Amino acid sequence: MVTSESEHRPLNVLISGAGIGGLAAAAALRQAGHLVQVFERSSFKNEYGAAVSISPNANGILRELGLALEDVGGVNAAKVNEYGADGALYRTIDTAGFAQRYKYPWQYIHRVDLHSGLKDIVTSPTGTGTPATIHLGHRVSSVDNDTATLTLENGERIHGDLVIAADGVNSVLRNNVDHSGIHPSPFGLSTYRFLIPADVLYADPQTRRFIETGEFELWSGGNNKLVLYPCRSGTVLNCAFLITDENPHENKKAAAFLYLDYNFAHDARAHAAGLLAANAGVQMQSVC
Repeated sequence: MVTSESEHRPLNVLISGAGIGGLAAAAALRQAGHLVQVFERSSFKNEYGAAVSISPNANGILRELGLALEDVGGVNAAKVNEYGADGALYRTIDTAGFAQRYKYPWQYIHRVDLHSGLKDIVTSPTGTGTPATIHLGHRVSSVDNDTATLTLENGERIHGDLVIAADGVNSVLRNNVDHSGIHPSPFGLSTYRFLIPADVLYADPQTRRFIETGEFELWSGGNNKLVLYPCRSGTVLNCAFLITDENPHENKKAAAFLYLDYNFAHDARAHAAGLLAANAGVQMQSVC
């Protein structure tokens, strides 16, 4: 607690969750001179995820924390192309000049690379402030709001000055703040994400430009969409297929490919992207 302007002392901050939100908070608090401990239930052995799009305003915050995305595989957005189900290009947005217009660029980055970059900033022995400590394999079971005390699943109690709940959509600590009993629920859309290596795309003239131009492709067909953009310094293409839960096919992965084959069969580029994903043995994951 700060007792006066002349008696500042660092806060002992406890963060539950070492995802992107938890690590970003840890980086900012370390930079502000506080002592940070982060408690994460996983061991980081099997980090997963696909790419994310970072807008200029978010990019500016990351840079203030010391993370330049191009240093960890970020790709600058060049252009957004939006297509209808008929294959016609109906809108193009030039995003190459965003850095001049908004001070920071729009970039694409693999989630694991973003997470690793934040983790390095939080724990690095160099930089502003005291390095944070990340406790892996430490599942938080509850928090005492009045005493800022975390209780771990093994019964250990950790006391601090401030607790931050960053433990995700299925947060254990949410009910300590919000007593309404709200829980996450499906919203009628599934997203299947997969990555295609650049060498596979370069080998086919119909898909080469997907990886070499840095362009964001959005294909819309009713409520279903296909999103394509490069990441990892242009070495892989991130693909996301959004399909509504009202789709009649029980196997959503099969439905995704059927949608590509039939709705976009008239356009060789989208059709080829679906076939390449299938032939390369790419695994797809439902994430929402």
